[in-house]
Amino acid sequence: MFAPKRNILLIAGVLLLSLGVMGCSALLEARELDETSNAGQGEAFFVYGEILSFDGLNLRIEQHMDSRSIDVDGRVTLAADVTVYANRGEKEIPASRSDLRVGHVVGMNVGTDGLVHTVIFDDFQETGEAFFVYGEILSIDGLNLRIEQHMDSGSIDVDGRVRLLADVAVYANRGDKEIPASRSDLQVGHVVGMNVGTDGLVHTVIFDDLQTGQPSEPADPTTGEIFVYFEITGLDLENRLIHIEQHMDSGSVEVDSQLRLAGNVEVFTSGHDGETAASLEDLRVGQAGGLILHDSGNLKGLVRKIIVDSYDEIMPSDPRAGEIFIYAEILRVDGRTLHIDQHMDSGSVDVDGRVTMAQNVIIRGSVDGHPVTPMEVSELKTGHVVGMIQNADGLVRAIIVE
Repeated sequence: MFAPKRNILLIAGVLLLSLGVMGCSALLEARELDETSNAGQGEAFFVYGEILSFDGLNLRIEQHMDSRSIDVDGRVTLAADVTVYANRGEKEIPASRSDLRVGHVVGMNVGTDGLVHTVIFDDFQETGEAFFVYGEILSIDGLNLRIEQHMDSGSIDVDGRVRLLADVAVYANRGDKEIPASRSDLQVGHVVGMNVGTDGLVHTVIFDDLQTGQPSEPADPTTGEIFVYFEITGLDLENRLIHIEQHMDSGSVEVDSQLRLAGNVEVFTSGHDGETAASLEDLRVGQAGGLILHDSGNLKGLVRKIIVDSYDEIMPSDPRAGEIFIYAEILRVDGRTLHIDQHMDSGSVDVDGRVTMAQNVIIRGSVDGHPVTPMEVSELKTGHVVGMIQNADGLVRAIIVE
C-alpha cells in the first residue's frame, strides 16, 4: 500500500509498535520452545535486529540493543533446521528460511549451542511493503537511483542506493494532491519517499514537485521561502551542491554555506536589461547575486531560483566614444575622488594622478579574471590595484579591483 510522505511519522509509529509486538510474541514463542526443546538447544538469549546480508546459514545483522541484550558482534548462524515465522499483524504464520530477506527486522532465539533455532520476522507481504525509504535523488542510472538518505530512528539504511521496479508507480506531490506521474519525471534533486517491497525493489515513489509553485515568482515568506544574498565560493554540479558566502543585512536569515539545488532550479543573470535565463553550467565561482531558498516541510534547504550579476554588466571601454582605460594603484580615497599611482604603457593617457567616480559607478572585485563580486565605494582601500573606465565627461563609470 502506498504511503504518502505526510504519513511517514504514522508509518514509523506503526512500525515501532509492530516491532514491540514482535519482540513480545517472539519471547513467548521462545518460552514455549523451551518446554519442548532438545537437550543443548534450549534458549540461551534473544537477539533483535535487522538483516543486512546472507551467506548461507550466516546472517550479518544490525543489532538493536537494549539493557538486556547480548552483543553478537553483528553476526549470527542459523541452525540447519531453523524454525521461521512471519509476523503478520496479530498472527505468526509458519514460514521457511528462504522467506528471509535483507531488510527484514527479526527477533531470534539463540540456543545454548550458539545457533539460532527460531526466527520471527515482520512480514508486510499483504501490502507488498517491506519498508519505507526517504531521501533525495543524487543520480539516476536506468532503474538504479543513488540517493542521500534522510534517516530517522525507524529508518533502514540502504547504503545510498535503491533499484526501481520496472513498472514502478510514480506520483508527484503538489501541495495536498498526489498527481500520477511517470518514471521519466524523476530528476536529480527531487526529494522522494519510496515504498520498498519484500523483493527489495522500489514499488512506489512520490516526489515533491515545485513546478506548480511558479518558481519565477519572488520569495514567498508565507510558505517559508527566504531570499539570500550571496557570493559563490564553490560548485559541485554532479551532486547539485552550491557553496556560498552569505552577505548579511538587517533582514537576513542565516543559512548553511552549503546548499542543495532543486531538480527544477531556475538560473538567471541580471543586468541593465533585467533578468536573462541561464543554466547551471553558466555559474562560476566568485559570482554574486541572490537566491531563493525553499525552507519548508520536506524541501528544507533546496534552492529553487538563482540570480547572479551578469559578466556583461561592465561594458569594455569604447575609445570611439572618448572613453579611456586606466590601470593604477590607489594611494588615497577622498570621498568620490581617488588619488592614484598610474601604471603607464605606450597607449595610456595620463590623468595626472587623480580621478573622480561617477554617481552610478559600478565596482566589482575580480575572480579568475572576471569582474563578478559587487563592491561599494567604502570598500575601496589604499593599495588596491584597479582597472578603471573613464568616460568622455572625465568621470569613472566602472572600477575592477584585482
